[in-house]
Amino acid sequence: MNATAPRSSRWVASTGCVGPWGSTAGELRSWLSAGPAGAREVRRPPPVPGFIESQFNPLVYAVVKQCLGSWSPEEGAGTAIVLGSGLGDTTTADVASQNVAKGNVHNPLLFYQSVPTSILGYVTREFGITGPLSCVAGGELGPSMLEMADLLLEDESLHQVLLLGLELQLNPRTARVRELQGQEGGGLEGDVAVGLLLRRAPAPHGGAKLEALQEATAVAGLPAFPRNWSALRDLITLCLAYEHS
Repeated sequence: MNATAPRSSRWVASTGCVGPWGSTAGELRSWLSAGPAGAREVRRPPPVPGFIESQFNPLVYAVVKQCLGSWSPEEGAGTAIVLGSGLGDTTTADVASQNVAKGNVHNPLLFYQSVPTSILGYVTREFGITGPLSCVAGGELGPSMLEMADLLLEDESLHQVLLLGLELQLNPRTARVRELQGQEGGGLEGDVAVGLLLRRAPAPHGGAKLEALQEATAVAGLPAFPRNWSALRDLITLCLAYEHS
């Protein structure tokens, strides 16, 4: 794993992962190990009011709930969020562009949810989060997201950063993008959302040192990842390592 080393000790307080396998890291590991046979049953998260068509926003909300649990809104103060995705909400982009190409009336909800921070705004209202919201995109997102979290935690007004990574299943257009990028992966495909709650100090219930999890992922033998998950490989492996910490 090539994630940038943090300036000081950071702690992972909780993790979450949601996808076609279910909603636990153990189920994810079993799904990956099963190969194509693991994709027989696809589980989808509950819908989120005000968001349509795409699984992007329900997946974000589901993994946030996993990471934050049942905390009260008062606990949200001093929390920042960083959302990362290699290609973003491709479903919303495709549905909206197809409507335009066909001359259909454009749905205003699709315009609203085409902005990645729309679902983050929904989350901040529910969980009382008052820190900054950031969105990043690109190739290998793990190192850049961890570095951004480390920089945010230099701000004394913040005590934790929620890292959220999400990729949707490939469609013909995005599959071609991956081919042009020369990215390869296993035969599985599926939507995935992963989250890590990173803190400056240990949470009251403990947690795991980020450095220790990074060392564990460096030696862990992991199955092949789906091609569309390549940007989130580092975050997913940290989530799996946390399960066994």
